[in-house]
Amino acid sequence: PPFGFEKDENENAKIIAAIRRSQAEIIFIGLGAPKQELWIHKHRHSYQKGMFLGVGAAIDFAANRIHRAPPWMQRAGVEWTYRLYQEPGRLAKRYAKDTYVLWIILRQYFRNKKIK
Repeated sequence: PPFGFEKDENENAKIIAAIRRSQAEIIFIGLGAPKQELWIHKHRHSYQKGMFLGVGAAIDFAANRIHRAPPWMQRAGVEWTYRLYQEPGRLAKRYAKDTYVLWIILRQYFRNKKIK
């Protein structure tokens, strides 16, 4: 879809109509997080058949456009650092925002723990 389509109701109506015509039972949405999750949440009731799957970077991995982190990094849960190394311009802002939210959550958690 065109850039910014998620804000255009006419464009979204065209997309939903195309999905309905296809009669697909599994609809893969590869817009990246969180855009794909927001789009699925907003439009999930527009299509009663099948299911939506947010696949994000899985398409890039399958196409070998982006390489997965080494297995040890995957197992350790730090694949995100490898991805940041590969695409710093695209991911740094997103990860910084996530880190800020995590800091707020942790701060509130520890404040509540002191009160108890």
